[in-house]
Amino acid sequence: MRSAVCNTGSRPLKHLRTPLNLLTVWLSVLAAGFLLLPDRLDNVRHNHDIGHADGVAYAWQARALARGDGLRVPYITNFFHRYSQDFQRHDDHWGPLLSFVLAPVFRHHGPEANVARMTTVVISTLFLPLCFCMLVQALTARAWTGLPAALPLLYSEALMQDGMDLMNDQLLTGLLCLFLAALAASRRVPSLLLYCGPLIALAWYGKGSQIILFPFLAAGTALLHGPKFLLRREFLGAILFALALMFPRLQANTRTFGRPLHSTQSYVSSFFGLSRGAWIHWENGFYSIHWNQEPPGLRNRFDHPTLHARSMRRNGKAILRVHLLGLDAEPEDWSKLGPWPEYWAEALQKRDQILPRRDLAGEGPASESDTRIPWFSRLQLLGLAWGAVASLISVAVWIFRRFRKNAPPGGGFADPATLVFCFAGMQAVFVILFWEALLRLTFPAVIPALALPWTLLAVVLDALKRLRRHFLKTPTPAWGAPVLTLLLSLAILSNFHARAGTLSQTQRQSLRRPPPGEPRYPRIKAQAERMAEALPADAVLMCRNPWQTLWYAPETYRAIGLPNARPPELLAVAQHYGVTHLVFDRNRPGLRQFIRQNPEVFELVLRGRPPVYQIHYDKLPEGSLTPLHEIEPLWDARTGMRDEEEALRDRSNPEP
Repeated sequence: MRSAVCNTGSRPLKHLRTPLNLLTVWLSVLAAGFLLLPDRLDNVRHNHDIGHADGVAYAWQARALARGDGLRVPYITNFFHRYSQDFQRHDDHWGPLLSFVLAPVFRHHGPEANVARMTTVVISTLFLPLCFCMLVQALTARAWTGLPAALPLLYSEALMQDGMDLMNDQLLTGLLCLFLAALAASRRVPSLLLYCGPLIALAWYGKGSQIILFPFLAAGTALLHGPKFLLRREFLGAILFALALMFPRLQANTRTFGRPLHSTQSYVSSFFGLSRGAWIHWENGFYSIHWNQEPPGLRNRFDHPTLHARSMRRNGKAILRVHLLGLDAEPEDWSKLGPWPEYWAEALQKRDQILPRRDLAGEGPASESDTRIPWFSRLQLLGLAWGAVASLISVAVWIFRRFRKNAPPGGGFADPATLVFCFAGMQAVFVILFWEALLRLTFPAVIPALALPWTLLAVVLDALKRLRRHFLKTPTPAWGAPVLTLLLSLAILSNFHARAGTLSQTQRQSLRRPPPGEPRYPRIKAQAERMAEALPADAVLMCRNPWQTLWYAPETYRAIGLPNARPPELLAVAQHYGVTHLVFDRNRPGLRQFIRQNPEVFELVLRGRPPVYQIHYDKLPEGSLTPLHEIEPLWDARTGMRDEEEALRDRSNPEP
């Protein structure tokens, strides 16, 4: 059976048949990025700060890959699982997607922090806009639309700032745009569906939550091609490609943790974002020891309905704000939309009295003279509305065709918008339900949705083309599309070139902080260098920041995080992993007093803030360590969040 074709004109994907059109637009998008790239690289060229946990974890995995050691890392950071004692393990909290990109760069230019940062700047400036350009082209069946659609990403100060950090969110979002582009373009070329498989696998290596792409691929394929297409080799091949690339990680997870989809992120979800501040319980929850019981997980998030309701409202508001006001929006920018967000907030406030006014209400009422909705918000709101309407149309048409004999599947003019709207909604719902809507975590939901207005434009242009052919009955010259595409690209690039200098200067001035020439955490770097002089080459450290410490320390060192536990449990864990030196942390309960009471156990080998002690386990009083099989978590999200739930409920419903 012939594959369905999206009815976006009498000859679908006509302009995309000309490789010259595509190449012209792709080169134009890259040229615009290259105009900004030198200044952006200068922002990080002398930045030798490796960053905090996320960035260093990606860099460590990349360093191991570059040296041919696989994904093995020399640290243990959490205590949801009892790991082996040889430290040869893969990082099960930070996925290696960005590391796959950094590894060849490290191999040729060395594993340096500024090299890693320049790589992410290139991803933000070139890769992401190009991927979004391809998505818009596939959705609109026109090559030229990709250039004006992609340029706003280069204007975004938030994307520019985020691209300077070692984060994988923009890389992941670019891959998701390619996934959607391949799925949408398979309407005309079914074999393109095969590319969705590797893209699913790579996205899953970026964030385990992207396992949701499997059911979305099935639903999208059924929408575009009909349910019978799920038995075709193109769809089955995509699934097999994805599973084959995921197999090494799935096998390692099964062997080490007993579950192929193991991820510490699911445990963190039991508390992350439920409190008034996203990071309030991080120190307690992430570092508590759960060896002898099943740790909390996603399911436990729903055990706290009052906290969860507050979290969902806060997440929903954050995502909606970015959708309507753009990636650079701040909370106070709600006032630009007029008074109606405040009306909604007041309604919620009166309904359940859960959140104080400053957290729920719009931050300051809009003045009567400033209630005009910005043009971007109007355009994006129109796109979201069109996506919702298109989804209803596509579902209705799909159901109708199921009852028609010999009706070709798919082919609806609303299918492209439906695809993007449902994808963005799926990503947004996941963050709203299970996580905290930090700006960078909204990229997969927000950036693909920026294509919705362009799908509506494509429908309008197709209608005009049909009217033109009906009345004029003259074919368009074969050379028309390439020439017009080239002229349009030159005009847009000329205008962008004239603005590039001012744009770079404005973005440089908008940086939240000047890019440091020294590490952001200079104390950690200085202490690691002092450790290299005072500690033996085979030292095993227990410290609060194992990632950064090891990055600056000798490569023979190993480290584990500092568990959130009392001294008897803390030292039992240290002995299990063969820790030789303890880097003191005042936030661990009773640790200072325990050290003072047992001076013969802790030998001060490095003074400073914080001090470093060598541990002599043979001098510990008998019975002073808790047996490993008896260790219980000092803080458990199931009970800790329950107490907070009850307290919030009491405040929300005071007794008369």
